[in-house]
Amino acid sequence: MLSTEDISKLTELFREFSRQIRSGGGSVDDPMLTAIERAVVEIRKVSDAEPAATPPDVYKGMLWAAGKCIYDTSWSQLSKIEATWGITHHPGSVQTAPTIQRLAEVARTVPWPQYAPHALGAIRCQALMESKRDTADGYDRAWLFHRDAVKRYDGYKESLRGAEKTYIVGLDDTFIQLGLAETGTACRQAERIIGRWAEEFGKLDGSNIQDTWLQLLFNNLREGAEIGERTLATA
Repeated sequence: MLSTEDISKLTELFREFSRQIRSGGGSVDDPMLTAIERAVVEIRKVSDAEPAATPPDVYKGMLWAAGKCIYDTSWSQLSKIEATWGITHHPGSVQTAPTIQRLAEVARTVPWPQYAPHALGAIRCQALMESKRDTADGYDRAWLFHRDAVKRYDGYKESLRGAEKTYIVGLDDTFIQLGLAETGTACRQAERIIGRWAEEFGKLDGSNIQDTWLQLLFNNLREGAEIGERTLATA
């Protein structure tokens, strides 16, 4: 069990990082990332020692701040990822990508994650980072991360039945962003395939290969439309 002082310190740590990022006055460097990772580890020790479906009330504010911090930090880095960086090998994007990956992994390890709903946004950023590669492998990874985020959302939503409205609204707010991002990836990938069909995909030997790309395009656009409908319903 963390002391009241420990909880206060960790909560303020998360809030201060968020303030720095939002004001543009904080640089996301290794010391900051390490501090966030260590703070989450400390919270996880409590959940591992005292497993429970719901965290003690004194932890809820800290978890909320942790989720906001993880998302704010990750989102601040996404703008540094250039479009088509997987093709042009943009040095700044290559340097920034590991930071977004680290934050997404932290988001996956937050205990009682339904009470830190905004942390899911870091997985969203990871998916968008991969889609910005504009490569076949990048899109494949992007879809894995999009689906991971939505699956986690569904699980968190179920576990929040009867919980305070603040956390449910926070989770749904995050889902809207997840849905918009996934729909965006579907459109971005379709634009790439259609726009380059004549010069790239249409020249592939064998009708089976072309059929595979068309089926992929159809399935992903359909999934993008479905998540878009869920997003509108949630909003």
